[in-house]
Amino acid sequence: MFRQIKWLQSSSKTIRIFIRNKSVIIRQVETTKMSRAEKIKNQNFETSNLYGPRTKLKKENIVAQLKATDDRSNGKSSEMYWILGNNNTKKSKKLLDQIKENEQEEQQVILKTKKKKTALEKEEKLPETFAKFKLDLPKPVKVTIQNALDNINSNRIDMNKNVMKEIPFDQKQLRSMINFPLILQQNDVMTDIFNKTLIMERKIDFTPSVSKVLQATMSASQRSALIQWKNLKIAELGQEGFQAMQEEYLNRGKLFHNCLQKYFNNIEINEDNVPSNTKELWKSISHVLCEFQVPAIATEQSIFHPHLRYKGIVDCISVHHKSSTLSVIEWKNSDRHKKTVSSTYDAPLQLCAYLAALNATQFKDKPLKSGIIVVAYNDGQSADLFHLSHEELNIYWKKWLNRLQEYWISYRDNTLANEEI
Repeated sequence: MFRQIKWLQSSSKTIRIFIRNKSVIIRQVETTKMSRAEKIKNQNFETSNLYGPRTKLKKENIVAQLKATDDRSNGKSSEMYWILGNNNTKKSKKLLDQIKENEQEEQQVILKTKKKKTALEKEEKLPETFAKFKLDLPKPVKVTIQNALDNINSNRIDMNKNVMKEIPFDQKQLRSMINFPLILQQNDVMTDIFNKTLIMERKIDFTPSVSKVLQATMSASQRSALIQWKNLKIAELGQEGFQAMQEEYLNRGKLFHNCLQKYFNNIEINEDNVPSNTKELWKSISHVLCEFQVPAIATEQSIFHPHLRYKGIVDCISVHHKSSTLSVIEWKNSDRHKKTVSSTYDAPLQLCAYLAALNATQFKDKPLKSGIIVVAYNDGQSADLFHLSHEELNIYWKKWLNRLQEYWISYRDNTLANEEI
């Protein structure tokens, strides 16, 4: 393979010269021991002489160029500097655009997190006047009512020219109202706190109805939605037309409840002898009526809670055959179909208020533990029946107590909503 040309000798080393295809290699004959690193170094040196220097990969060229153009002293990143220096190529432009987009996305994420943080801080530091608009949320409710119970700002009252009213509760009773039980037990602590004689000593005859409490304490969003609906109807029908529509709805509801009262008092009634504007409603509940005992225990009965001071009228108290329970029944009529209890808005709260008042008066020994809401539809379609479990009754009862407490505080501070919807 190789042809030896000449021998060169020295005192310590021997050198051989070989010729291959016009290439001359001078190979050193090892006469002394060499380390592994020196051997590899000599081998690489020979290879480079034979075949030339190794061609660098594209990635290695880019890395080398980035390192060479790195100028950290001027605050420039090596990648950005390289791209700006070679922005004539399509790839460099794409990389530059991608980097800019990534930086913009990072800035947007930082801004969003900062906004969320500031919004949470502002919500925690809401003043009392603004917190009242979020009474339907748990946290602001506690803050607002707690402030109202703990302290009354007399300067604010003078500035607004609001005069505080007398209410049938002292501070302890008002504070304990939200813990009042749905079913009173014997020797319950709450009966001592809400002693009837102490309340009656105040000689305050004013007693709000359940519907009035619910209307005065509805959420701001619900109130604005009702006002918007009212304005749309007035724009569509005119003021007189809107009043006529309201009167028709009220009249239909009264006639519907009169028919139910007759039925549950064992007076024969059917689709033929019901008023014309309630025939569709009666058709809607025809399949539900057979589920209740006739005659009922009570119909259209006035109730009054002796401790919490509210009143109302119960639609019906009867035995529900399927569950075999004595139940408070609330009849509702609607244009829209209700598929869940929550879609009936304040009907469950109204039902719980009636049930608790009955348990505090005529059903002390055998308290009622069942409530039913029946929604009849004005188009005649089958009514929906919602049977509230004991757990659901307790949940809605707590919501009612919060609304009742809010009402008495607003009544005391003379800050009740005066808008009639």
